[in-house]
Amino acid sequence: MVAFTSSLYDFGGVTSITQWLELGVSVGFLTGTYLLAHQNPRGFFGFMVMNSSNAVLMTIQDKPLLAIQQIASLLFVVDACSQYRLRRAETEDNGS
Repeated sequence: MVAFTSSLYDFGGVTSITQWLELGVSVGFLTGTYLLAHQNPRGFFGFMVMNSSNAVLMTIQDKPLLAIQQIASLLFVVDACSQYRLRRAETEDNGS
């Protein structure tokens, strides 16, 4: 929190698209980790925000290989989310 406040003070607020993307990376990681640690599947969406923001940020910074890696990571998160939903649906069907 201190680093974020210091950055706001130094830069006069969030003034560029890259700062918003960096904020998306940080918030996505923190919320995703917290929610998944508490067995909340909405944490997958936090990781999706993180990977998407990071992919766009790497593209803006002209780092295509890193952007591709973030897209690959995003696909793994989407797969994990869909697997979770399928297993939950199977469990609900078997429990009824």
